[in-house]
Amino acid sequence: MTEVAPRNLQLGLSRAGKQRSDVHVLYMITVAPNRDWRQSVQDARLTSAFYGSMAQYQSYFEAHGFDAEAKQLQHDAAQQKPPHELLQHVPDEMASTFVVTGTPDAVRRKIEPVWAFADSVLLMPVSGLTPEETDAYLKTIAETFYS
Repeated sequence: MTEVAPRNLQLGLSRAGKQRSDVHVLYMITVAPNRDWRQSVQDARLTSAFYGSMAQYQSYFEAHGFDAEAKQLQHDAAQQKPPHELLQHVPDEMASTFVVTGTPDAVRRKIEPVWAFADSVLLMPVSGLTPEETDAYLKTIAETFYS
C-alpha cells in the first residue's frame, strides 16, 4: 500500500497525462484490532482462508509467499471441507499479512503510513464472525480511529 500502489498509480497517471490531484485514493483495509492480540490473529485467519480459497487471488498470495497455503485452501474448499478445517492452513504470518492484526494501538500504528498516500481509508472488520463478534470489532474500530 505504501510502495507498489503509489508507484503504479504514478505510472498510470503519467500515461494518462493526469496529476495526482486528479484522483481520489481510497484504501479499503481489513482490520482486527483486539485487546487480545492472539484473538486478533485467530480471527484474521477466517478472512485469509476465505480469500485464499479462491483461485482468482492465487497470484496475490503467491506474491506474498503463501502460494502453497493458498493452493491447499483451494483444494480443501473444492472438497467442501468446513471453514474451521481450512483455518489449519493459515499460519499466523499469513493471517497478519492480509489483515492488520494486533492490539488497537498496534493496528493504528500499522495503518498510519498509508495516510502519506491515501486520501481516505475504509476500515473493515474481519469477515466470518458472529454478529456479536463483528459488532465488537466495529466498536473497537470506532473507538480506536474515530473518537
